[in-house]
Amino acid sequence: MTQASPTRDPVRRRGAWPFDGSRLGAVSVLVIVVVLGLLLRAFIAGFLLRSSGFRIDIGDFTAWAHRLATGGPGAFYAPDYFSDYPPGYLYVLWGVGTLGDLLRPVFGTDVTSGLVKIPGILADGGVAVLLFLFCRRFLDGRLGRSGEVLGLAAAAIYLFNPGTIFNSAVWGQVDSVGALAILGTLYFLAAGWTELAALGAIIALLIKFQYGFLIPIVAVVGLRRHLFGRSSDPEHDGRPDGVRVLTSLAAGVGSLVVLIAPFNLSVWAPNDPTHSLVGKFVDAANTYHGLSINAFNIWRNPWSGLGDTNQWGCDGPSLPVETSCHGGVAFLLGGQEVTWQLIGLILFAVVAVLALWQVARRDDTRGILLATLLLAVAFFVLPTRVHERYLFPALALAAPLAVPFVRRNWRWATLYAVLSISFFLNVYWTYTLDWSYVAGPPLNPGVDGLPMARDPLLAVTLLSDRGIYFLAALITLALLWLVHRSYVVGMAGDAPRTPVVDLQPAAPIEPDAPAAALAPVPFGARF
Repeated sequence: MTQASPTRDPVRRRGAWPFDGSRLGAVSVLVIVVVLGLLLRAFIAGFLLRSSGFRIDIGDFTAWAHRLATGGPGAFYAPDYFSDYPPGYLYVLWGVGTLGDLLRPVFGTDVTSGLVKIPGILADGGVAVLLFLFCRRFLDGRLGRSGEVLGLAAAAIYLFNPGTIFNSAVWGQVDSVGALAILGTLYFLAAGWTELAALGAIIALLIKFQYGFLIPIVAVVGLRRHLFGRSSDPEHDGRPDGVRVLTSLAAGVGSLVVLIAPFNLSVWAPNDPTHSLVGKFVDAANTYHGLSINAFNIWRNPWSGLGDTNQWGCDGPSLPVETSCHGGVAFLLGGQEVTWQLIGLILFAVVAVLALWQVARRDDTRGILLATLLLAVAFFVLPTRVHERYLFPALALAAPLAVPFVRRNWRWATLYAVLSISFFLNVYWTYTLDWSYVAGPPLNPGVDGLPMARDPLLAVTLLSDRGIYFLAALITLALLWLVHRSYVVGMAGDAPRTPVVDLQPAAPIEPDAPAAALAPVPFGARF
């Protein structure tokens, strides 16, 4: 009797482990990638540029951490105290401040300011791990590659992206913490854990208000699956359950109330905006005024004149405190002023409707990922009053789609390159602006605490007026391409109930299979 040779599961369903025959191999490589990425950041932040960190942000984070450690969250918000962050990330700073107090006797000095970069750096590692887990579970066999290979590639291109490194290790910002919450929410949603996805969306909102675009994604997918019993994912199709609509709503609303209560906040208190989450949102939205708060987006163009300048322009009527703000009214309509701010909001709303329509028709893993990516990029490109770092979540969301070594995937790899170049040059340009007019120590310390000088070649090319106009046009074209892909996916609607060739996981390939058998599934035809 001939002994049967071992075989692999031909379907390689979600959660499959094979990676060159060994699950341990993939996990080991992931650990190496993450450790190297974190060590690189630690070397830059702790040794190479140990004095770096945008002074305003580092100073705010340090002050907030001290205030939380000393007085607790209940007394944090006050009418005479500035804080434009909602409570989500303040929980992290509460821990940072407490740790700083504990370490004070050990080092004989306050070390809190030296700790504020750590959460962002660690969150970068968390994003990389979650990218691996996401790809391994939900994208296994797609593009002719195992989910583990895709996950390792996505983790690597995120971790060693110059923009993500600069943002956490040099600038000291914490956008990676929000990206971690966004990815976690999408993981729960793709897995069908809508209640946890609702919780994740609330946490993302409370980390930074702009991440609230996740909430309608979760709502649309949850209603489609649980109220109407329809889904593009066969695992969630045909399983209506109205109770889960209520439990998901309860999870979202309940977590919101519970998480803001320690900060003495209510959801809405019109007579006390200081202790109202809605009031904090309004204050944050009105803290900065301008067409572009240093973002290389659609508003930095030859007509606005916002090129290589840290002027922000004007997106509305003149304000008493901003007498130099003129030209913010685009035109009059029926005697009413139509401002550039309103036009930006309308443009974003149009794209947001498209993204929600698309995910309402196609709510499988890729449909959810594409809709969220579209919203993330649109939020950077179209509204006014946008900061340079608002593009950051796109670097995590696009990573699973942009694996560069997959044949016929060049469009998504190109998109990721555009996103990465745009983000890095934008944050680098902002950090290396001439901030000498701000009193005190350098706002943008680099080597030995001196102001970080801008690379001369970049200064006369991509970071000149024309270069910035080009980068702004490039990211706008990237958004238009995403709009097109979202429209195509939305028009396609539900995936067929009987999988077709380009939606099936790849068939297993034996080690001695001919090279032709390794050809990946076409990606551009579907996405």
